[in-house]
Amino acid sequence: SSNLKVDNPSDTNSLIPYLTANGALELRRFTIKWIDPSKANNQQKACMDMLRIEEGDILITRSGTIGKVTYATKDLATNYLISDDLVRIRVKDETLRAYLLSYFTSKTALSLMLLDEYGSVQQHLQPRHIQEMLIPVPDDWENASAMIAAGQKFMKAMEAMSIADRDIRVNGFDALLQI
Repeated sequence: SSNLKVDNPSDTNSLIPYLTANGALELRRFTIKWIDPSKANNQQKACMDMLRIEEGDILITRSGTIGKVTYATKDLATNYLISDDLVRIRVKDETLRAYLLSYFTSKTALSLMLLDEYGSVQQHLQPRHIQEMLIPVPDDWENASAMIAAGQKFMKAMEAMSIADRDIRVNGFDALLQI
């Protein structure tokens, strides 16, 4: 709701950062929106809770340019509310998560997602379309070892970039201006 949104706040200590789907896809956090939770009623607080993600979630855009994939780092999961225009895929097993991340970033998976899109002006995809996608499972997981390793490398790189981005925002040039 517009009464919760705070434009250009000078102090963000009591505010919650919110990211649109495009904001969550950015490697650096340039397009943060701010929400004042003290102005939220119980229903709005419940909705805000539904916008939380968990570290390790695979996030896929479902509106606009559908099928873009990102990974929920610790920082993203801990510190931000994320638009529901990103489908959340939660997999406990890290090896399977890496396999699925590699799969969902593939041209094959994108082609399958595009088969289920709808909307004449802005494209949309329902979470159930992703849930119902057929995902090839190898008979021998050894055959998918390079794919799994690539997914694990991507997850580690995303985590490292997230840490570096937070560090430069906290300790970068603007920190000098605070002295």
